[in-house]
Amino acid sequence: MGVDPRAWLAGTLPRINDHPVSQLHVLLPWNRDPRVATSHEASPTTVFGGGST
Repeated sequence: MGVDPRAWLAGTLPRINDHPVSQLHVLLPWNRDPRVATSHEASPTTVFGGGST
C-alpha cells in the first residue's frame, strides 16, 4: 500500500515546525504509521482547496 502524497504532506506540514530536528526521520512517509491519521490527513482538501486534478 502506497502513501498518498497529499495526505502525507497535509499531515506533516502542521507538525514539522514544532518537531525536534533529531526526530525528523519520524515524519518521512516511509516511517509514518498508517494507523495514526491526523485530522489534516483525513481531509487534505482543506489544505489544497479541494477539487480534482
